[in-house]
Amino acid sequence: MKKIIRIIFTIFIVLIVGLLLNGLIRTPIWIGESSDGNWTAVYERVFRARNKEYWDGTLYWNGDNNVRLKYTQFYVNGELHAGVNDPSRGQERLLNEASFVALGQREDKGNELKVALGWRHSGNEDLQEEEIILKRKRRFLPF
Repeated sequence: MKKIIRIIFTIFIVLIVGLLLNGLIRTPIWIGESSDGNWTAVYERVFRARNKEYWDGTLYWNGDNNVRLKYTQFYVNGELHAGVNDPSRGQERLLNEASFVALGQREDKGNELKVALGWRHSGNEDLQEEEIILKRKRRFLPF
């Protein structure tokens, strides 16, 4: 009986160590949420080819009702990297999910990533604006 408990304990420890090592070597993601929790922004590596990484940023609407997204802007250390230069000229799209940057690059640990967006609730003409700060996070689970 003690031998079975030792085997189960050993398997458990090996699994935990494996998950920790996986989290340390796996590419981190950048994630942020709006102050009201209605928007979530995720910047992550989507694939790697020929020693080059390709990153994609996706914005998710978590709230009720449909929204019309007017503009998105992606900033790295205060510098605009993707999105519209003039938010007043953005085109509105009805959606619950949108890409804010495609084929981006890996960002350093010390960089500050921010997504600015403007949207309207369906049936409402008031433009809502939000800034989401993205924070670097490790993923310890393989899925």
